[in-house]
Amino acid sequence: MSEKISYVFFGASGSNTSSGQQDPGNHVFQLFIQFLVERKVLIDSNVTEEIYEIYIDDDLPEELLDEIEEKYSELFAVNQQLMEETAVNSSAGVIVNLSDGSTTYADIPADILSRVMSVITPQEMGDIVNAIVDAVENPDPHTLCERVREDD
Repeated sequence: MSEKISYVFFGASGSNTSSGQQDPGNHVFQLFIQFLVERKVLIDSNVTEEIYEIYIDDDLPEELLDEIEEKYSELFAVNQQLMEETAVNSSAGVIVNLSDGSTTYADIPADILSRVMSVITPQEMGDIVNAIVDAVENPDPHTLCERVREDD
Protein backbone atom coordinates (compact mmCIF):
# COMPACT_ATOMS: atom_id res chain seq x y z
CA MET A 1 0.00 0.00 0.00
CA SER A 2 1.44 3.33 -0.98
CA GLU A 3 1.85 6.29 1.32
CA LYS A 4 0.47 9.74 0.52
CA ILE A 5 2.54 12.85 -0.07
CA SER A 6 0.93 16.05 1.16
CA TYR A 7 1.33 19.46 -0.47
CA VAL A 8 0.01 22.54 1.33
CA PHE A 9 -0.75 26.11 0.33
CA PHE A 10 -1.88 28.84 2.71
CA GLY A 11 -4.75 31.21 2.07
CA ALA A 12 -6.50 34.17 3.59
CA SER A 13 -9.55 33.88 5.82
CA GLY A 14 -12.63 33.58 3.65
CA SER A 15 -12.65 33.09 -0.08
CA ASN A 16 -11.53 36.61 -1.06
CA THR A 17 -9.02 39.04 0.30
CA SER A 18 -10.10 42.46 1.56
CA SER A 19 -9.26 44.03 -1.82
CA GLY A 20 -11.53 41.59 -3.67
CA GLN A 21 -8.63 39.64 -5.17
CA GLN A 22 -8.70 35.87 -5.34
CA ASP A 23 -7.35 34.14 -2.23
CA PRO A 24 -3.62 33.51 -2.87
CA GLY A 25 -3.91 29.97 -1.50
CA ASN A 26 -6.76 29.10 -3.84
CA HIS A 27 -4.90 30.59 -6.81
CA VAL A 28 -1.78 28.42 -6.43
CA PHE A 29 -3.90 25.45 -5.32
CA GLN A 30 -5.78 25.55 -8.64
CA LEU A 31 -2.54 25.96 -10.63
CA PHE A 32 -1.01 22.94 -8.87
CA ILE A 33 -4.11 20.82 -9.44
CA GLN A 34 -4.04 21.75 -13.13
CA PHE A 35 -0.35 20.78 -13.29
CA LEU A 36 -1.07 17.38 -11.69
CA VAL A 37 -4.13 16.67 -13.83
CA GLU A 38 -2.15 17.43 -16.99
CA ARG A 39 0.28 14.71 -15.88
CA LYS A 40 -2.57 12.30 -15.10
CA VAL A 41 -1.72 12.18 -11.39
CA LEU A 42 -4.60 11.07 -9.18
CA ILE A 43 -5.20 13.50 -6.33
CA ASP A 44 -7.18 13.90 -3.15
CA SER A 45 -7.64 17.32 -1.63
CA ASN A 46 -8.86 18.99 1.50
CA VAL A 47 -9.71 22.68 1.77
CA THR A 48 -10.35 24.49 5.02
CA GLU A 49 -10.74 28.20 5.58
CA GLU A 50 -7.02 28.97 5.30
CA ILE A 51 -5.37 25.69 4.25
CA TYR A 52 -5.35 24.07 0.81
CA GLU A 53 -4.02 20.50 0.89
CA ILE A 54 -3.37 18.14 -2.02
CA TYR A 55 -2.45 14.48 -1.55
CA ILE A 56 -0.86 12.18 -4.12
CA ASP A 57 0.43 8.62 -3.94
CA ASP A 58 4.17 8.32 -3.36
CA ASP A 59 4.57 5.33 -5.69
CA LEU A 60 4.84 7.47 -8.83
CA PRO A 61 7.96 7.32 -11.02
CA GLU A 62 10.91 9.14 -9.42
CA GLU A 63 11.29 11.49 -12.40
CA LEU A 64 7.62 12.56 -12.10
CA LEU A 65 7.93 13.02 -8.32
CA ASP A 66 10.97 15.25 -8.90
CA GLU A 67 9.03 17.30 -11.45
CA ILE A 68 6.09 17.61 -9.03
CA GLU A 69 8.39 18.67 -6.16
CA GLU A 70 10.02 21.30 -8.37
CA LYS A 71 6.63 22.71 -9.42
CA TYR A 72 5.39 22.67 -5.82
CA SER A 73 8.46 24.58 -4.63
CA GLU A 74 7.91 27.15 -7.36
CA LEU A 75 4.21 27.57 -6.52
CA PHE A 76 4.86 27.58 -2.77
CA ALA A 77 7.22 30.53 -3.30
CA VAL A 78 4.49 32.28 -5.30
CA ASN A 79 2.03 31.50 -2.49
CA GLN A 80 4.37 33.09 0.06
CA GLN A 81 4.89 36.16 -2.08
CA LEU A 82 1.14 36.62 -2.65
CA MET A 83 0.45 36.20 1.06
CA GLU A 84 3.02 38.87 1.88
CA GLU A 85 1.58 41.21 -0.76
CA THR A 86 -1.98 40.84 0.48
CA ALA A 87 -0.81 41.33 4.08
CA VAL A 88 -3.99 39.80 5.42
CA ASN A 89 -2.36 37.20 7.64
CA SER A 90 -0.15 37.93 10.60
CA SER A 91 0.29 34.25 11.41
CA ALA A 92 0.79 31.05 9.50
CA GLY A 93 0.88 27.43 10.39
CA VAL A 94 2.42 24.08 9.79
CA ILE A 95 0.38 20.94 9.37
CA VAL A 96 1.33 18.28 11.89
CA ASN A 97 0.38 14.69 11.05
CA LEU A 98 0.22 12.51 14.15
CA SER A 99 0.85 8.77 14.26
CA ASP A 100 -2.81 8.06 15.05
CA GLY A 101 -3.71 9.57 11.67
CA SER A 102 -5.08 12.83 13.03
CA THR A 103 -3.92 16.21 11.80
CA THR A 104 -3.42 19.40 13.75
CA TYR A 105 -1.95 22.80 12.95
CA ALA A 106 0.93 24.49 14.73
CA ASP A 107 0.54 28.27 14.62
CA ILE A 108 3.76 30.03 13.67
CA PRO A 109 4.20 33.79 13.14
CA ALA A 110 4.15 34.42 9.37
CA ASP A 111 7.42 36.36 9.34
CA ILE A 112 9.27 33.50 11.07
CA LEU A 113 7.81 30.82 8.79
CA SER A 114 8.57 32.96 5.75
CA ARG A 115 12.23 33.31 6.78
CA VAL A 116 12.52 29.57 7.44
CA MET A 117 10.88 28.66 4.13
CA SER A 118 13.20 31.01 2.26
CA VAL A 119 16.15 28.73 3.08
CA ILE A 120 14.69 25.21 3.20
CA THR A 121 12.29 23.31 0.94
CA PRO A 122 8.76 22.41 2.00
CA GLN A 123 9.87 18.75 2.04
CA GLU A 124 12.71 19.59 4.45
CA MET A 125 10.27 21.50 6.67
CA GLY A 126 8.00 18.46 6.66
CA ASP A 127 10.94 16.25 7.63
CA ILE A 128 11.76 18.55 10.57
CA VAL A 129 8.14 18.60 11.75
CA ASN A 130 7.89 14.80 11.43
CA ALA A 131 11.09 14.37 13.47
CA ILE A 132 9.68 16.58 16.22
CA VAL A 133 6.36 14.70 16.19
CA ASP A 134 8.23 11.39 16.43
CA ALA A 135 10.32 12.66 19.36
CA VAL A 136 7.21 13.86 21.22
CA GLU A 137 5.18 10.72 20.55
CA ASN A 138 8.12 8.36 21.22
CA PRO A 139 10.30 10.03 23.86
CA ASP A 140 13.83 8.70 24.30
CA PRO A 141 15.50 9.69 27.59
CA HIS A 142 19.02 9.14 26.16
CA THR A 143 21.12 12.11 25.12
CA LEU A 144 21.97 12.55 21.45
CA CYS A 145 25.56 11.42 22.17
CA GLU A 146 24.30 8.25 23.85
CA ARG A 147 22.03 7.49 20.87
CA VAL A 148 24.91 7.95 18.41
CA ARG A 149 27.08 5.55 20.42
CA GLU A 150 24.26 2.99 20.53
CA ASP A 151 23.93 3.15 16.73
CA ASP A 152 27.66 2.38 16.23
